[in-house]
Amino acid sequence: MLQTLSNFKDGEVVLLQDICRKVAIHLMVNQLLGVSSQSEVNEMSQFFSDFVDGCLSVPINLPGFTYHKAMKARKEIICKINKTIEKRLQNKAASDESILLPVSSHFRLVEDIEGGSGGSYK
Repeated sequence: MLQTLSNFKDGEVVLLQDICRKVAIHLMVNQLLGVSSQSEVNEMSQFFSDFVDGCLSVPINLPGFTYHKAMKARKEIICKINKTIEKRLQNKAASDESILLPVSSHFRLVEDIEGGSGGSYK
């Protein structure tokens, strides 16, 4: 939160919706995945933004369409989550501040239901 606020310049016009989205995504990525590096947070933020934009578009899943980009972003998000789950399970380093492991079985279930479209972590 402080990092986001420190990026503002005096007299700069700020779009509150964009700032709230960035802060919310940063908190989610940090709490769910334990990621705090700005580059990884920015990457997940871009994937999430692409996904949301595509969900509000015409559902044509062909290259060049927003919906297609959203589906690719969705796969990337799920893949990153699954990789983090696997890394945590392998290291058995679950921390009290992360709720990742208790929900890991849910993500695996979602992937199994959807036919393994979430990534290649298996």
